[in-house]
Amino acid sequence: MKLYMLVAVSAVTLIATAGVAACGSDGPAANSLAAKIGCGNVTQAPQDSSAQQDIDCDLAGGTAVEIATFGSTTDRNTWISGQPGATCCAAGSLWAATVTPGGSQDAGPMLQQIARKLDGQAIKAG
Repeated sequence: MKLYMLVAVSAVTLIATAGVAACGSDGPAANSLAAKIGCGNVTQAPQDSSAQQDIDCDLAGGTAVEIATFGSTTDRNTWISGQPGATCCAAGSLWAATVTPGGSQDAGPMLQQIARKLDGQAIKAG
């Protein structure tokens, strides 16, 4: 009897764990978004937000990009509202990105280009 209980509890634990892992994982992978915009030198950004994934990468010309993916639109919007307005944001379904242009470039056109490539839109924080 104890063996059957152990097997039943293990099966329930496995199902619950799989369910939790699947929760909120419908968004895109930040690495694949970086590849779509031609962003190289991908590194893990500090995890200090509600993002599921948060990466930094570089575009040709020296522009730094941060791409974050989220489990919910609420988490994405919270992240966007915490970004500096001058560098924010391109956003789409469960993802958002900021840019830090190299030199005297304007962030706006770069955000629009990222938004077009990733089927999103350029928006202002706040």
